[in-house]
Amino acid sequence: MIKRPGIGVAVDPAKLVLYRSSVLLNRLELAEATKKVDPDGKGISRDAIAKIENGERQRPKIRTMRLILDALNVELKRRKRRQIQIEDLAPDNPGELASTA
Repeated sequence: MIKRPGIGVAVDPAKLVLYRSSVLLNRLELAEATKKVDPDGKGISRDAIAKIENGERQRPKIRTMRLILDALNVELKRRKRRQIQIEDLAPDNPGELASTA
């Protein structure tokens, strides 16, 4: 049986951790920050962020990643640093995430 990648965006977990750490936010603080940028005010849970960073959720929904990036970019903008794009979190070898089971 061929395992097909799920719907969503491929994310390199190490890059997400690096960007989160660069703005000095822990997972709980990032989760709270996503609530501020979410029009619905729900945000992304700390557990969901942990699953993405641990590689348990290899292809998170685009909306999920957009909220995380928006929250990180608010901090980067405040610190007058370059904003990050979804492409910045892409794996260096896109096939490597799909091949891990």
